[in-house]
Amino acid sequence: MSILRGIDVSRWQGSINWNLVKESGISFAILKAGGSDEGIYTDPTFEKNYAGAKNVSRHDTASIC
Repeated sequence: MSILRGIDVSRWQGSINWNLVKESGISFAILKAGGSDEGIYTDPTFEKNYAGAKNVSRHDTASIC
């Protein structure tokens, strides 16, 4: 049985080096797009994180849920 390692990212992690994430063996990332903790909001780093994750992903496996 193999174990997949992943990360959960949002504005609280700051700037992410996606190449380093990939090199470290991370298989997937969960990106926060927004929420409703204090009223509905969009995570200000979502677009940057999405672009960075997509850039280093295997494009045939990237998906949005």
